[in-house]
Amino acid sequence: MSEVKELKVVLDGIDISDNSQEMIASEKFVEEMKKNDYLPTDNYVALRDKKMSNIRGKKISTQEDVEIYAYSQVIKDDKGVKTVVIMKIV
Repeated sequence: MSEVKELKVVLDGIDISDNSQEMIASEKFVEEMKKNDYLPTDNYVALRDKKMSNIRGKKISTQEDVEIYAYSQVIKDDKGVKTVVIMKIV
């Protein structure tokens, strides 16, 4: 059985509830995942505010196939806006 890993990524300045930022959010998410040794295999990653996303990917160091279950939420406060993505990787 695979080990389940938890991961949190913060996309500063990104508001996924704004449709015009979808592509930017996807690109930034892929960059952050690469920093954590994972690469989504889909060309585009759809993140939705207060929704769960199922993303196929690979662990870069081992090329092992993984499933990424990601919950995304937009947080707006006096410091600005950010999208927080909390994941379980199996």
